[in-house]
Amino acid sequence: MFSGAPTTRSQDEPSDTAAGVSLAAQAALLETRALMLREALDAVDASMRETSERLARLRQQSGDGSRQVRCGEPPPTAR
Repeated sequence: MFSGAPTTRSQDEPSDTAAGVSLAAQAALLETRALMLREALDAVDASMRETSERLARLRQQSGDGSRQVRCGEPPPTAR
């Protein structure tokens, strides 16, 4: 029911300033996490490229580029 009297914030409610500061801190944290994830993805991507290049070299060394090397299988030169 509206009495016309001004309402005051209870001390449990955050102020607009505090809410803004909290949101800004959360945004900064999320940006940092996103950067860390991008860096981790870049590292995985580089590792995948390196592995692909190694597999291509192994296929060339085997003399038959059609043979497929499966995960966990020793390279053709080790047999």
